[in-house]
Amino acid sequence: MYRRRGVLLFAPLLYISGMLMYMGIFGFDAVNNISSGARDVVGPGSVYRSPQVFEKLWPFMEAENRSSNTLMNVWNPKLRQGWKPCIKQTVIQSGLSGFPKSNGFLIIEANGGLNQQRLSICDAVAVAGLLNATLVIPIFHLNSVWQDSSKFGDIFDEEFFIYALRNHVNVIRELPEDIHQQFDNNISNIVNLRVKAWSSPTYYLEKVLPKLVELKAVRIAPFSNRLAHAVPPYIQGLRCLCNFEALRFSEPIRMLAAKMVDRMVKNSSKSGGKYVSVHLRFEEDMVAFSCCIYDGGEEEKREMDIVRERSWRGKFRRRGRVIRPGANRVDGKCPLTPLEVGMMLRGMGFDNTTSLFVAAGKIYKVEKHMAPLKQMFPGLETKDTLASPEELAPFMGHSSRLAALDYTVCLHSEVFVTTQGGNFPHFLVGHRRYFYEGHAKTIKPDKRKLAQLFDKPSIRWQDFKRQLQDMLRHNDVKGSELRKPSNSLYMYPMPDCMCRKSDARIEYRLLRCGKSCRLRWINYLRPDLKRGNFTEEEDEIIIKLHSLLGNKWSLIAGRLPGRTDNEIKNYWNTHIKRKLISRGIDPQTHRPLNSSTAAAAKPCLDFRPSTPPSSKENTAASMNDPMITNNINSIPATENSSSVDNTKCNSSTTEESQPPAPPQEAEERNAAADAVLDLELSIGLPSHQCKYTKSASFNSSSSTESKSFYDFLMRPAGVAEAETETPSTAAAVVAQAMCLCWQLGFQKGQSCSNCQSINGLYRYC
Repeated sequence: MYRRRGVLLFAPLLYISGMLMYMGIFGFDAVNNISSGARDVVGPGSVYRSPQVFEKLWPFMEAENRSSNTLMNVWNPKLRQGWKPCIKQTVIQSGLSGFPKSNGFLIIEANGGLNQQRLSICDAVAVAGLLNATLVIPIFHLNSVWQDSSKFGDIFDEEFFIYALRNHVNVIRELPEDIHQQFDNNISNIVNLRVKAWSSPTYYLEKVLPKLVELKAVRIAPFSNRLAHAVPPYIQGLRCLCNFEALRFSEPIRMLAAKMVDRMVKNSSKSGGKYVSVHLRFEEDMVAFSCCIYDGGEEEKREMDIVRERSWRGKFRRRGRVIRPGANRVDGKCPLTPLEVGMMLRGMGFDNTTSLFVAAGKIYKVEKHMAPLKQMFPGLETKDTLASPEELAPFMGHSSRLAALDYTVCLHSEVFVTTQGGNFPHFLVGHRRYFYEGHAKTIKPDKRKLAQLFDKPSIRWQDFKRQLQDMLRHNDVKGSELRKPSNSLYMYPMPDCMCRKSDARIEYRLLRCGKSCRLRWINYLRPDLKRGNFTEEEDEIIIKLHSLLGNKWSLIAGRLPGRTDNEIKNYWNTHIKRKLISRGIDPQTHRPLNSSTAAAAKPCLDFRPSTPPSSKENTAASMNDPMITNNINSIPATENSSSVDNTKCNSSTTEESQPPAPPQEAEERNAAADAVLDLELSIGLPSHQCKYTKSASFNSSSSTESKSFYDFLMRPAGVAEAETETPSTAAAVVAQAMCLCWQLGFQKGQSCSNCQSINGLYRYC
């Protein structure tokens, strides 16, 4: 038992010792420089063999020149989710006069390159809004790496920045004179608050705000990554407003960048004005910092040691530090060379007609490494080739301004390729999502897979293409990602800075599905809806239409403006049914409840499948049809039941049974029903208009049959057919009854779903 405890106590020590030995702390393989390539081979992908792979695949690339260009349909339109900017919905809307009294002046100092400065500015606007402080235009410091002395107004448009934020944050160019005098006209005398990185809004409210109120002015330097990602929505809205709307480049940068974009579009005429931009990070300092080994041999190693010592002063020579270039390459930490970028794009399907813009600093050994890329893409351009030396002269020596030119040209490209992290692609990808409906249109290659792919000199061209095209499809799918809590809003603007369009937008903001929103609008929110109780006239119209159409509530609602089908259905079930029962009428058949014929069979109408006759001659001809003659002869003319009742099909168009009325009185009743009911229901225009409608004039002799058919539909229950119709008119009624299906909206040649043919008769049930 004690032995087991002793083993458990020593197990952590053994584990830590093993890890230390692996890291080289105890001197096992410990060196103060980069390990030699021979001892650093850790598996496939650890050695730079891209030139050999290119030599093998180049003939296949040449064979596919001008065959098909992926650039024309690189992004699947179905994967776009229809996002659009909606910053105003997330930012507090208040006029300048509505600002409460400012708590003091906030001064921040931004350092780093172009996009590091952008990050500091946007976070400063958010903090100023949180503290209700007046923001002084940020101060830019000379960076030891970038060596750029540009001020805020040299890179960004000051006037527009102040104007765009005027309703949300007070921004001034410099401190007022009285505040300057309070600190002896020296801004360095203002208290500098050392704020921790990624501080929460609570920290600012509890620690910074009291100092701001007390001193009337505070300074935070440096101000990089000093605000957490997770902040209240209105603070996120200020970040969105600043980054995507308020911060635009100065006029000289915008003018030259617009010319460069226009020239790229003209050079891309073969691909419809579309071009590909690549952010290439193969500068000398980047290669040195990565500690990766390429094909330069001892000369490359010596040059990189000099750069590392000059820029980082012994950081890579600390005692016991082991650098493993092979492991870095396998892990995808090595910058892609121009050769590897070109091979990747050709494998994805971009042919040699593709216009390519390369955004980069000074490429390491530019002649050697850029030659293969130029060979694969003859239409390659950089800012040095797009703009003349005279146009670039005002920007030379200012790396942030030159980076702004690259940023703008990359922003308007159809495809953007990022090869090595950093703030430039971080902000650019978010900006592209903001401009392109939520889709980044960006290729972010999996460099771990590429390392293994470029380490296979014997790979087949088809296999090479297949793997890279799978990588392109994966980037297309990942183009519309939403922001996670730990992610930056500047790279993932959805959903904080953008919202969905149309119904999808309503669904996203209300957490309701599109059907729910649509039904709510139709049944409750439409401005033309009729409110209040149903009138007696509406009740009678519903009863008569129901006797004609049954439970077709949408058709009934079409005859009652302002009423919905759902409302009518509920009203029928809760009120009208009871009303009919109290009158002694069956709500289903519209016949008296004590009628034996009403319960004898399912109500239906039987119709002949014949064309309605247009004259008496046609009627006489139809009487010669043996089927019609047999059916007419089989109808007994009795006073107790109609001919339709004897076929066990009750007319569904009658109301309650009542004694026969005089002819004149019957005509008046039919005319009144004619004023209420209109059989020409607006369900849709049939391709064949029935000639015999109830609205036709009955004055001419040729319309006698039509009038008979109308009387057949409107005859009260209990009135014998023999009393009102002769055999000839009964035959005409049967022959013309096919019009009813068309009157209910069925097209010519489209069989009625409820019309069933039984022994030559069409039964509508």
